[in-house]
Amino acid sequence: MGIGAHRVVKVKTNAESFNLWHDHKLVDFLDAEAQFLSYLKDGSGLADVPISLLKRALKRAEELGLNQDMVKAIQSDIKAAKEVGDEYVQYYCY
Repeated sequence: MGIGAHRVVKVKTNAESFNLWHDHKLVDFLDAEAQFLSYLKDGSGLADVPISLLKRALKRAEELGLNQDMVKAIQSDIKAAKEVGDEYVQYYCY
């Protein structure tokens, strides 16, 4: 059995949670722990980040340079994922 390619009809995003170009410490942390950047081609694409890893990042907010808006955004991302039963947050980076 093969793997089918499916046309994407709609990708819906929310407000920006963090920025790959500016939030270096967070991106480096996510990449070191879950190979975050390997999911992206030329800095864009879809990447799944486990909720458990995002919670660890929040515990290290000061060290990772997360400002209050980023903390709130990531907390909201986690809440939304949990509400639908997901164990990860999917980010569309573009």
